Amino acid sequence: MSHEYKELELPNLLSGKTSTKLKILFEVPGILALEKPSGVLIDAYPWYPDFPSIIYSLKQKKALGGLPEYPFESNYGIFALEPAMSGIALIATNKESSNYLRNLFGSYKMLFRFVFLAKSKSDKQSLICELPIAKHYRENKVLVSNKTGKKSKTLFNLIDKLGDYQLWEARTDYLRMHQIRLHAMESGIPILGDRLYNISDQKEDQVGNRRFEPILLHLRSIEWGTDNEKVQIFSPMPDSFSSSALNK
Repeated sequence: MSHEYKELELPNLLSGKTSTKLKILFEVPGILALEKPSGVLIDAYPWYPDFPSIIYSLKQKKALGGLPEYPFESNYGIFALEPAMSGIALIATNKESSNYLRNLFGSYKMLFRFVFLAKSKSDKQSLICELPIAKHYRENKVLVSNKTGKKSKTLFNLIDKLGDYQLWEARTDYLRMHQIRLHAMESGIPILGDRLYNISDQKEDQVGNRRFEPILLHLRSIEWGTDNEKVQIFSPMPDSFSSSALNK
């Protein structure tokens, strides 16, 4: 049985559209989770100055008199996701909830589960990558650095094989920008469509800048809390992950 989601319509989010409807994945007082499509940010991020954000769109709608059913005091992003991927946008709608969620995140008490497709014939069922990550010295990307890198850990588990492709799950309890992409590449299972880190598959446009294109990486779930009081938020798998889409 398919899940019926309420939707929230936001202005000026996706290019060429005056409004976009996002699925509401979770809502309780102070916390809202929306389905983030590829092509947008959760909140403004310095690496991506030209991309719209869900937070800014929420502020626009509120300023125009929209969202009367949501008594937002303000909107706060808890973590950042690059625009190339899809998944869960976790938003606090008041300062108290923001402090609570950011404390959980900063204390490694959130579990993130991603799914991604790799064009790989790896015979491994599981992999672990603990390479430290540092900001690239001149590009908006990350690299492995044992000197200046921050500790990072990603667990990979093979879910399924789809011909020449493999469906993987990636888990981490702390998320750094581009972490999953870099760790997947370093583990020999580069994410399909990731031309930033997969050097063998890079393409450049006429002015020499790498194009923005969605990648087959999706934040599938977030959870926190104890077994007695656990919060779990899920985002449905995008159509782009289907085997029929891969064969087009």
